[in-house]
Amino acid sequence: SMSYFLPLPLKNPHFPIRPPCPTARSRHSSVG
Repeated sequence: SMSYFLPLPLKNPHFPIRPPCPTARSRHSSVG
C-alpha cells in the first residue's frame, strides 16, 4: 500500500503531499 501511495504525489504534482482526505484515504485503501 505504501509503495503505491508514494508514486501518487509524484504522478500528480498538484496532489497535496500531506495525507489525503478521509475520502481519498478510503479509496487508496480499497486499491491497496
